[in-house]
Amino acid sequence: MKTKLFTRLTAVTLLLIMTLTACAGPAPGDSTAPGTSPAPADNGAALTTGQLADYFIKAADDYHPNADRAEVLEGLTGSEPATRLQMYVLAGRAFGELPVPSGSSRYTAPPAVDLTDAPEWSWSALRSLSNGGILAASDLGLTEMEPTASKGSSGNDKMNATVTQKDAEILAQRFFQAFGTNLKDNFYTAVNKSEMDALELPADGSAAGGSSAVASATDKQLHDLILEIVNSSTDYPTGSSEQKIRDFYTSVLAVEQRSTAGIEPLRKYLDAADAAQNFSELNAAIAQAVRDLGNFGNGLFPMVAVTDTQDSSRKVMQLMTLTPMFSPEDYAASDNEMIKEYRASMVDQLAAAGESRTEAERLADGILRIEKALAENASSSEELGNLQSQTNRYTPKSLDKLMPQAKPSELLNAIGLKSNVRMQVFDDKQFAAYTAWFTEENLELFKAIQKIALVTGFSRYLSQELANMNGCPDTDYNEAANEAVQSYLSEELGQLYVARYFPAESKSEIEEMVHLLTEAFKTRIGRLDWMDETTKQEAIKKLDSLTVLIGYPDKWDFNNAKIKSVTDGGSYFANVAASEADKWEKMVQGLDEPVDPRRFPMAAFTVNAAASRNTNTLIFPAGILQAPLYDKNAAFCGQTRLPARYGAVRNRWN
Repeated sequence: MKTKLFTRLTAVTLLLIMTLTACAGPAPGDSTAPGTSPAPADNGAALTTGQLADYFIKAADDYHPNADRAEVLEGLTGSEPATRLQMYVLAGRAFGELPVPSGSSRYTAPPAVDLTDAPEWSWSALRSLSNGGILAASDLGLTEMEPTASKGSSGNDKMNATVTQKDAEILAQRFFQAFGTNLKDNFYTAVNKSEMDALELPADGSAAGGSSAVASATDKQLHDLILEIVNSSTDYPTGSSEQKIRDFYTSVLAVEQRSTAGIEPLRKYLDAADAAQNFSELNAAIAQAVRDLGNFGNGLFPMVAVTDTQDSSRKVMQLMTLTPMFSPEDYAASDNEMIKEYRASMVDQLAAAGESRTEAERLADGILRIEKALAENASSSEELGNLQSQTNRYTPKSLDKLMPQAKPSELLNAIGLKSNVRMQVFDDKQFAAYTAWFTEENLELFKAIQKIALVTGFSRYLSQELANMNGCPDTDYNEAANEAVQSYLSEELGQLYVARYFPAESKSEIEEMVHLLTEAFKTRIGRLDWMDETTKQEAIKKLDSLTVLIGYPDKWDFNNAKIKSVTDGGSYFANVAASEADKWEKMVQGLDEPVDPRRFPMAAFTVNAAASRNTNTLIFPAGILQAPLYDKNAAFCGQTRLPARYGAVRNRWN
């Protein structure tokens, strides 16, 4: 988002509510709404120029008072059906001189419009709209450049089309935003106008304000905090958050050590897969990789625990099996450049794993055949969009029946899953096609898939040469270390972050805001005349069951891996592998536990928010709850220090 919010969380929510209810703009058919005039009630009926003139004059009364109707209609007959071109001219005359776009409006304004193909009589009004950021070339079927001709034309089909009440309302909203001075017309812009007008893009960015400004500030806070720990002379206790952060960070910077080691840290897992003479031996090789390396070590059946779409109180394992990268048509085209590039990358990965180029090419072609078959058996987007369409649930025993030669239960049991574990897949139809390939004749292809998974999953933590080969080019290693700490030690860093930047009183205050907002929603639901009582009760029930998580988790879930410095025998790869193994072990142990609606699935410093429809949960991490999105020093709507204008809005809202 390119614009800033300069009120607190309350104002943000008020904005959404006012947008949906009070800020739809004046309606020509509603004589009771401010800034309206009588007009046909049928939103689809074509309006006359006279009706449009009356509507825009009323809509503009706070911006261009006493606009003269005769001047607005100059050269037009009030009784004739209005065209789209005439609508823009009438609106421009009614609203008068527009403010010069500044700040955010300057950056978001459309390019200047070439008026060559518009009638010359309209140029003055249209040029004013273009300069004011109101008119885009696409509005009237024009082009994006300055006028060059001295003679106009009769226009085109788009500008000569008739217009409706809805068209006029949409256009009026552009003027309300351009002026941004009236709460009833555009609440958001009116509240934030001074700050939005002062907004400037940074020299090295394409966005400013709002979440981008917060993200930039948070990045600096985090990096400064990490460097403070890394550069400290303190001898941190083993296992402390600070020790893990410092040693993980410095292991990333040991570039020479990683380059010397090359692919050797993966060698035993690659060799084990290569030596497998049957699926049982391949299962054992994969199981060892998963125990040591976590989910990235599983090329055949990587998985993640998710909330069961059929029962939101329990978890199920989602199998993340081989997925085609392209469409069936792409795979069928022998000259497709994307397929050629993809094939070449697989050949490189297999060669890095120890295969000859000739054998790597043969195996890559075999994998492409599998992917083509899967692409041809994919469900439609409509089918996948329905959560309840994927009803199949699998167990190790049922998977054995689907692919008896592969004996998947051996692998699943060896990596810690119980015999009754429930599993689901993203696409049942495609998964059925996948299972058909698990035959002894295709063993070599699945060994190759396992090797590719290992190389792609861990290459960025090994030598730079391997990282380059897998799409991770030379980088700023300090930035890479910073990102690695944020990713693998997010809980440790998050706890330190909130201790410094998000005090407990902020968490309590926002939780109080949430309570006020949900109670206000209940009041509004009770007033709705279009909703029956049964539906109202269901809506209130959903509000009562809503879980809103603010700032940070109730209980921190620290990384239990032993993070070691390079001097103590650690490495970037080893620290990542240990962290992933710990993550996998926790996921398996948590399968039998009920879904916790208060689980905080985001890092506390994340500049974002999330909603889960499965658990009816909203999550607002501490990272996004800072100025200008939330300012702990600003007025709170429950306190007497609230400015008068916000108090008026709150009374109207409730």
